[in-house]
Amino acid sequence: MYVQRCTLIFTSLPSTVGPGTRPKMLRRLGGLGTRRLSSMVGASPFSDSLLTVCREPARNSARCGALGMKCGMTQAWEADGQIIPLTVVELQDLQVTAVRTTERDGVTALQLGGGWQKRKRVSAALAGQFESHGLPLKRYLRDFRVTEDALLPIGTSITVRHFVVGQHIDVQGITKGKGFQGVMKRWGFAGQPATHGVSLYHRGGGSLGGSSGGKGRTRVWKGKKMAGRMGNKRRTMLNLRVYKVDTEHNLLYLKGTVAGAAR
Repeated sequence: MYVQRCTLIFTSLPSTVGPGTRPKMLRRLGGLGTRRLSSMVGASPFSDSLLTVCREPARNSARCGALGMKCGMTQAWEADGQIIPLTVVELQDLQVTAVRTTERDGVTALQLGGGWQKRKRVSAALAGQFESHGLPLKRYLRDFRVTEDALLPIGTSITVRHFVVGQHIDVQGITKGKGFQGVMKRWGFAGQPATHGVSLYHRGGGSLGGSSGGKGRTRVWKGKKMAGRMGNKRRTMLNLRVYKVDTEHNLLYLKGTVAGAAR
């Protein structure tokens, strides 16, 4: 899943587990059932779409991933009393908005769109794309490379039924931005002594290398750990197990943590 600074979106990498089906994307646990939009007039937001695509994938098929929003974390208990940390991810009105083909675009991929957006915040080109296919305006758009047998028609919905319990997925997210930080917070440096001649440099990083390298060279080597911006980077969590699939509220429960803040 990917996202802008204000919202966290995660993308699971293509998987070969289960058939490639469809229906919708992620928002916060609070207020579930409010402001729900259906991709089709008169259809329930969490019911099967009128456009149903079910096929048995080949062994080397690469399906599309999904876009989701981190709702927060919870926990579950196993039969032996072990606590399992779970990250809750919601799929908010996730649909296929465009199909890329090798002949026309040079790549085989699906463009997925999720979330909701005001008309004034969408460019005329994107608004025209959505309106021409009868789709609601989307806040997030991402392309997923797939195999030709995994292509889906425009308007097909992707729900949590796209995943199965026990499946392992890779999840991408944007970490929390911490701003400009010093070496102690950013890299875990111990800092300088509190006394013994140290004045006004207790949280400093120390020497930068000086003439390291010989022959009087004075430079800072690439990769030197120094103060700077911390966080707000895309990170991938590998092999998170799908612990539970809530089809009623379109929620995905993943064992482990996902980068970024809950929205």
